Amino acid sequence: MSKRYKDREWLSEQIKAGRTLTSIARECGVNPSTIFRWTRKLGIIKPSENPLISYEELKRLYLDLELSFSQIANLLTYKWERKEPIKPSYVKWLTEKYGLIGKKKLNIEHDIVEYVDRKERSIEEVWKATIEHQKRRKEYEIVQKEATINISTQEAWILLVFMSDLHVGSRFTDYEALYKHVNLISETPNVYVFLLGDLHDNFVIPTMNRTWDSIITPKEQKYMCKDIATKLKGKVLVSLIGDHEMFSEYMANYNIVDDIVDILNCVFLGFGGLVYLRVNDIEYKIGIRHRYRYNSSLNLTHTVKRMLEREFDADIGVIAHGHVADIEQAPLRGRYRVFIRSGTYKPEDRYLQLKGFDGVVGTKVPCVLLSSKSKKAITFLDLETAIETLKALNLYYKIGD
Repeated sequence: MSKRYKDREWLSEQIKAGRTLTSIARECGVNPSTIFRWTRKLGIIKPSENPLISYEELKRLYLDLELSFSQIANLLTYKWERKEPIKPSYVKWLTEKYGLIGKKKLNIEHDIVEYVDRKERSIEEVWKATIEHQKRRKEYEIVQKEATINISTQEAWILLVFMSDLHVGSRFTDYEALYKHVNLISETPNVYVFLLGDLHDNFVIPTMNRTWDSIITPKEQKYMCKDIATKLKGKVLVSLIGDHEMFSEYMANYNIVDDIVDILNCVFLGFGGLVYLRVNDIEYKIGIRHRYRYNSSLNLTHTVKRMLEREFDADIGVIAHGHVADIEQAPLRGRYRVFIRSGTYKPEDRYLQLKGFDGVVGTKVPCVLLSSKSKKAITFLDLETAIETLKALNLYYKIGD
């Protein structure tokens, strides 16, 4: 084993001659890392000028074989048995030092000016396509802001039922009452429904962590909601979308109301709107929303009044979402109107209990009897009582005729 590598003059001459550290190490019978260490120790090369690879070798790998900086760095790390990997940035620096940067062929068939022009032309096409697509979407969008519904009947009265916040899937939902009411409505003539949203719990957003409150999965909830819609087909006049349906919209651009509206073939007013309901020759204006501002725990219908002041000059105003049902007939802008907060089929609502409504939430379903003879409205908080009254009044008018 020769120790000539310790001779500064001899080792410097070998480096200047362009010999690689590997060939010098092979001649001296040592590891290349030993030669590398002595070039540093004798001050022959600086750390930043470390010739781990010769010009010719780097030229062959970088230009001829077209290896990347990372690939060359990995080869050098393996070749020199380095514990710490050689960085690609070092290889890039070395190619710059050797003057190899800029000599590598690039597979580009057009210059930068052509590229910019083509990009500008493409973005103009995107603008045109986007505008056209927006127009097309409006053509098949099913959501409306207003709707006119005509009901022709020989009966003196019809009944409107405002159902919301069914929360199918929750272990706190009153399924017995819900099942009974759906069948009662479907079997009773002259009863019509407004579905105001939150049909199912639908906790599909992972961060909500509310699945322990569910008795069935979101998929099973969807099946039950579709069954409710099938049973109520021909009864539902209007449908809205609520907060819980929007959970699926946020996650997957889908919500159950799209399917429900298809099954029911009813009006879809999105988050809310105005309905012109004509019962024979009598017109009733009904403003509805799933939720609205200006809520008060001391005056439950306060938000409904503000809605009719600001948005809808309606005879009847209905807002859902709050779970605590209430009906009030009061004057507003010169005439009496009906203000309704719909209830819920989830009477054991722990969220409302937390807010201090414990013990006051029951399965209440607000209903309004509307006359087909003159503009009259009779309100109820109990569905069974409302249906019994509907039957009695219509029988009374038939006998009277």
